[in-house]
Amino acid sequence: MVLSHLGLAACGLCAWIGYLLTRWPPLAWTGLSMLLPVAALGMATLVQAIPEPDRAQRRPSAMAGAPAKSKAPVVMIAAHGVLATATLLLALLGSVAALGSR
Repeated sequence: MVLSHLGLAACGLCAWIGYLLTRWPPLAWTGLSMLLPVAALGMATLVQAIPEPDRAQRRPSAMAGAPAKSKAPVVMIAAHGVLATATLLLALLGSVAALGSR
């Protein structure tokens, strides 16, 4: 899932770069449309990464010697989400502007 997220994002970036080089508006809209499944895959990855409730808190005797799980880097995940949202909005604005420039 992570590789699909990365691969589609790279393809969308290539489509956007193609638009910047050629100024052909369908490439801008293609790049934008590729970002929607990228966002969906990112959300699915995030949902899968959410840990289950810690069973050790309910039964401390059963898991007394188990090491604690490391926490996800919350700040990095939040920053990635903010940058992804900004990317979607800027790509949408750029695609709409591409239609107006014809």
